[in-house]
Amino acid sequence: MSSYSALASVDRTFKVIEVLIGEVNGLSVTEIVHKTGLDKSAVSRILITLKDAGYVEVDDRTRLNRLSFKFLSLTYKHIREMGIEDIFYPFLEKLSERTGELIQLAVVTENGLFFIAKVEGKNTLKVASMLGEHAAYHATAVGKMALANLPNSKVIRVLGGEQLPKYTENTITDIETLFEELEKIRREDYAIANEEINKDIIAVGLPIYSNDEPRRLLAAIAIAAPNFKMDRDRINEIVSIFHEELENFDVSLLKTFSLGISSD
Repeated sequence: MSSYSALASVDRTFKVIEVLIGEVNGLSVTEIVHKTGLDKSAVSRILITLKDAGYVEVDDRTRLNRLSFKFLSLTYKHIREMGIEDIFYPFLEKLSERTGELIQLAVVTENGLFFIAKVEGKNTLKVASMLGEHAAYHATAVGKMALANLPNSKVIRVLGGEQLPKYTENTITDIETLFEELEKIRREDYAIANEEINKDIIAVGLPIYSNDEPRRLLAAIAIAAPNFKMDRDRINEIVSIFHEELENFDVSLLKTFSLGISSD
């Protein structure tokens, strides 16, 4: 097999894995073909390989394909070895304790922005978690925080052009309007998503920077609550609490993480 064929095979395998993520009831071969755009014979071969390796299983009753617990265990093991719980959770729990709101952590990488940890607030009004989600840069508070740390020329490349998907009536879909928003974020060093991806929810995005020079945005914290609770005074209070707690957070612990996004 040529190196090109081998790489193409790996790429197809990950396409199958990616469409199975979140499909807890499983998918049929036909559904996987439709979602991946691969031909049926390729999907069948990939599923056989993944089943033989123990990463995919077939439901005895429905005959649908789903990711196995072996696959999940590898993910949890990797997260554990990265030290995410030890490094971040005390910080997230303190923020949740002081604000009472849902706290979510998103890490910034060259491959995107990903929500990887959360702590529920004590308030009875719950906000839907984005844990495990790949964040929309232009519509989330943490996404806009990440974009604000890039020059506008790189922002366009990260977004893949100037056509921005619309999630709610408040989503910014015009690139020039987004640039104006990013300039404000650069001045204030926090971002707001005002019902831009989740209707009735306002989120504050707050940055965690590296302590080297030039500084890099390593991660972002999203603190979200129903819109009627998030007036200007409440947002200012949340920003103040975050900075107070950040002073007790040892950013140097993140040196083992390959985080950040190049501004080039």
